[in-house]
Amino acid sequence: MKNLVRTGLIWSSLTLAIMVAAIIYAWISLPRGEQIPVHWNFAGEADRFAGFAEAMWIVALPAGIAVLTSILLAVIPFVTPRRENFMKSSRAYLAAWIGSNILIAGVTLLVVRSMLVRSEDTT
Repeated sequence: MKNLVRTGLIWSSLTLAIMVAAIIYAWISLPRGEQIPVHWNFAGEADRFAGFAEAMWIVALPAGIAVLTSILLAVIPFVTPRRENFMKSSRAYLAAWIGSNILIAGVTLLVVRSMLVRSEDTT
């Protein structure tokens, strides 16, 4: 069980490092004093804009969610009442843990990229 949690935390740390790098890149690259696109419609057109501070909160929120999710997923194996059943599904549990973190990191990267590309288009 400790290997399961260790593996999950290693992957969580890697994906969190990617998200932090994206947040730092956004902090450096996003324009201040201008409206930054923060929401897009199905056609990919920006339909909501925000200032720098709100845009940074929107970029940082998924990283916070990933941290809270990882903490919860690291604790669950130790408090679950049916450890035998849990251990039978540990591979699926780990796959869901890693997959959710990769998905959150991917969404963060796409949001930062879209903000940067759309910000350049509007200036």
